[in-house]
Amino acid sequence: MVCCVADLQPMGLVCRYVAADTVREKSWYRIKGVIETETTDEGVIPLLRVESVEKIEKPQREYVYPY
Repeated sequence: MVCCVADLQPMGLVCRYVAADTVREKSWYRIKGVIETETTDEGVIPLLRVESVEKIEKPQREYVYPY
């Protein structure tokens, strides 16, 4: 983010989770895991090996501001 919410760019992290089919779109979760790397055809990428998933309510502030 440079100036305001309108400047935000989507960002994601590949996650490995054995019960990924239980996670629903447009829902909020607290996810804990270990950041690892994986080698793909595109090179080495970071990924999160998920250890626990907890469904939570939507936070009042959806964005993390750098200041």
